[in-house]
Amino acid sequence: MSEQLSFEDARPHVAGELPPVMRWRKLLVRSVPGECPVSTSAFRGVGAVLANHADRQGGSCFPSIETIAAEAGVSRRTALYATAALEEAGLLYRRRRRRSSTSYVLVLPVEKPVQKVPSESLEVQAEAS
Repeated sequence: MSEQLSFEDARPHVAGELPPVMRWRKLLVRSVPGECPVSTSAFRGVGAVLANHADRQGGSCFPSIETIAAEAGVSRRTALYATAALEEAGLLYRRRRRRSSTSYVLVLPVEKPVQKVPSESLEVQAEAS
């Protein structure tokens, strides 16, 4: 299983790169539901609703399942299946809160930092060859 990163652990936004919610949306568009009985459009629609409700820093939100269903244009049951599919796909973490609505946390895969090789070491390797 690949490492995952919640928005709470994400690095701050750097100029010239997409904010975390936008990176999550791009990942959502490339994802498809697994074995859950939900269509791809419902899967992505519910994900888009959650992204719209997510805060910029933490990527967490807590809309009711009725709100999610209404905004995604799906039934309550389909919204439940879609949130389960998003969680199964590793894109979402659900925190059930006692006597309150469920809290949803958008999850990003960990990006491996690209190590830059100093240009001087490349020149030295070229001269040695």
